[in-house]
Amino acid sequence: MPDNRDNFPAPVVETLKKRAAFICSNPKCKVMTVAPSDTDDEKLLYIGKAAHISAAAQGGPRYESSLAEEQRSSIGNAIFLCSNCADMIDKNNGKDFSKELLLKWKLDHEKWVREQLNKSAIGNEAVFNVTSNNQSGGITAGIVNFAKPGRHLNATLIQQLNELFQDPTEKITISAIIGSAEALDFAEGIRQHLNKKGFTIGAVGQFMQAPAVKGQVIKTEKNGTRHIQVGIQT
Repeated sequence: MPDNRDNFPAPVVETLKKRAAFICSNPKCKVMTVAPSDTDDEKLLYIGKAAHISAAAQGGPRYESSLAEEQRSSIGNAIFLCSNCADMIDKNNGKDFSKELLLKWKLDHEKWVREQLNKSAIGNEAVFNVTSNNQSGGITAGIVNFAKPGRHLNATLIQQLNELFQDPTEKITISAIIGSAEALDFAEGIRQHLNKKGFTIGAVGQFMQAPAVKGQVIKTEKNGTRHIQVGIQT
């Protein structure tokens, strides 16, 4: 029985996964898709997929009849995803995940990978304290690993910011402790990153508190606004 699918050639798949650094291109996922086997030095655990943006065959998700076979099987029509996300984008015949959305995922992810080139992923992580002031009976608190010492916008920080702040319509304010240029610079870096994600966050404010806030704190105010406070570096 003939195969009518315009599948990707092996060199396309190889290039695609390397351009994505073996990381899922879904901005809400970004899982690593490859790891060494524990039982065989020559084996890998691999959950990555080269997914079609426009379906490989007629009747598939986002199929475009105007594309030639060469275009449909080219890297321009491919996005690298983990196996879960590759299945997810094709549910409901792909209606929830448009061609435009998938292309944006791909371009944004490859840009992010380029920005991480030659940056170290080594280092201890600081602690980001998440608190809420809008519940009766006191403050609820949790702890989220947020960034390594030095408080630079590295890959870990960016991923965790994306996990903590996903709704660009949410009201967010950012302030830095008075007297610390390092805290102010770090707070401004967070503000710029979130604004690039579609948030609308005004200028970084300043605050005083005794004893001084150490590290970073997210407080949920009574009106629902989340306030990121950047204290002194720990």
